[in-house]
Amino acid sequence: MLYKTAFPISLLQYLFYTSEVALYPVVWTVNQLTSPFLISTKEDHWDLEIIIKKIVYPPLIILFLSVFGIPAIFGVILRCLLHLFRRPYVLSVEKSFHPPSINERRASISVGRLHPDGRRNSLLSKGLSKTFTVSSANLCLLPELLSRINNLPNTDHRSWKIGERIVIDQFFFQNSMNSIQSFSPVSRKNSGTSQSERTVVEPGHNILTHFPKLDFLCLQETWDRDYSHKLMSELHKVFPWIMYDVGKTNLLTNRFMLNSGLMLASKYEILDADFHPYTDSFSQCLYSSKGLLMTKVLLSSTEHHDEVGYIFTTHLQAYQGMEDIIQKQLDEILSWTKKFREESVKSEDIVVFDVLCGDFNFDNISPIDEPCTRHKLFDVYEDVCRISPGQDQDWTVGTEMRQMCLWEKQISTPEGLKEALEDPILRHRYVVDGNIKDGTMREICKTKPLEDEDVKTKLMGVSGKRRIDYILYRKDTPLAVQNFSFVTRLATLTDHIPVTMTFSSQQ
Repeated sequence: MLYKTAFPISLLQYLFYTSEVALYPVVWTVNQLTSPFLISTKEDHWDLEIIIKKIVYPPLIILFLSVFGIPAIFGVILRCLLHLFRRPYVLSVEKSFHPPSINERRASISVGRLHPDGRRNSLLSKGLSKTFTVSSANLCLLPELLSRINNLPNTDHRSWKIGERIVIDQFFFQNSMNSIQSFSPVSRKNSGTSQSERTVVEPGHNILTHFPKLDFLCLQETWDRDYSHKLMSELHKVFPWIMYDVGKTNLLTNRFMLNSGLMLASKYEILDADFHPYTDSFSQCLYSSKGLLMTKVLLSSTEHHDEVGYIFTTHLQAYQGMEDIIQKQLDEILSWTKKFREESVKSEDIVVFDVLCGDFNFDNISPIDEPCTRHKLFDVYEDVCRISPGQDQDWTVGTEMRQMCLWEKQISTPEGLKEALEDPILRHRYVVDGNIKDGTMREICKTKPLEDEDVKTKLMGVSGKRRIDYILYRKDTPLAVQNFSFVTRLATLTDHIPVTMTFSSQQ
């Protein structure tokens, strides 16, 4: 079932707005007036403006909390009660586009993708190449106070700027797709002891300074509702269908705090969707509704059948250390994806692809993550970036950046970040290494980079190789992966490297 409103009746929505209004002054005070005391590395502690704010803001904080504290308490109680009736997601459809009915689809031969200029694409039904591109990116759109802890201030500006850059690339940077095509898949010969020699097709790969033309965009950490709305208003310029405000909020799931942070933008019509929060989490993840967003999209429709695709996006437990939370969450992914497909697939459906992506919070190389890399999920889903558990392709790079170095000049532009990713020594300075032993926040976020000579002797095999952002495809729905890319377009706007995968159906 698709939900286009957050609540089943409008009265509850108005009451929820009331709770938000009551809360806003206190939330604004905590996020904005505490900023001088959480200085990012791009700001100067001794800047005169910051010094003045440190003197002026504390009395203002006390004043605002005293005046607006009582209404805020009312807002919190009302908000918590209303969340018990809130739906697990909202589907936003661009107002200028009205998808046709089932009968209209049958009569029109094909629906297909909606281009930014409003034309429908009948590519699939005409028997041409069935090529799609999906991207996954963690955006760190937290409330300002928490974003500053991650060394990413000015979340309001970042949310708009992220959307702007993605949209600009969809309209004006077609050369990104040409660049992808220039890195075409290559074939090599493999010989086995028990099988005759066979050809293995390797996907093309590169590091891009712009996003290629995207069909689907899967996002994580769009936690703040106001900022995610700003992002969505930009993305709607090219993506007619957007799933947002995803999550279940209650005392047990997230202590009535943050939603899942998941968002999915699509150029194809979303036919069905569901969301499940994970049953196990700990530490800071107890306060967010992390889970799995499941969607079914319509790719093409003819008189006799529908071509559909499945896209699953998720965000797993962070900094699990010696716990086994992620393994349990991977078990749930396998169970939920199977159930969703069984319940949503119809007799006339042809499943073209089944893609799983998101921030998995473990890499394929680090010793601490070995149990995760050997999980049975990788028997079901294919990761084109890895050769085997513990060994990635040579061309892969890490996607988790060192937060303390985010504002250095070298990586302040997409071109500079691309240069850093291509150099093992620079990559070590700006991206977490694939040698995590404890898996704690202190080790991952606070470990300082080594000197250049130490990198050459100690870390060349794992330098800047902590790849925690994945795009996988289901093996029993095979795809021909044409290209896998790491995108530097969001330099200074997030602490992750977005990834994209271009593929075609083998059906």
